[in-house]
Amino acid sequence: MDLQDIRKELDQVDNQIIDLYFKRMELCTKIAEYKKSHDTRIFDPKREDEKIASVTSKANNELDKESLSLLFKLLMDQSKKLQKELINK
Repeated sequence: MDLQDIRKELDQVDNQIIDLYFKRMELCTKIAEYKKSHDTRIFDPKREDEKIASVTSKANNELDKESLSLLFKLLMDQSKKLQKELINK
């Protein structure tokens, strides 16, 4: 496998990540609708802590643990931003 082949495969993985991100945001829209209709707070620190613990438990090493933590904190921040926009409409 040469560099071009590896990059092509990496591009495919990147496209899957993008598709999954959009799917995640779609689900976050449904969460926002639920929270709005049930007058539930957007930020749930317990849920976020549990999610980070769950995700980082799958890491192979400390670098992966830190990277996964950062990635999911960013995803959750984007989710909260989207929810806030939708709920405050």
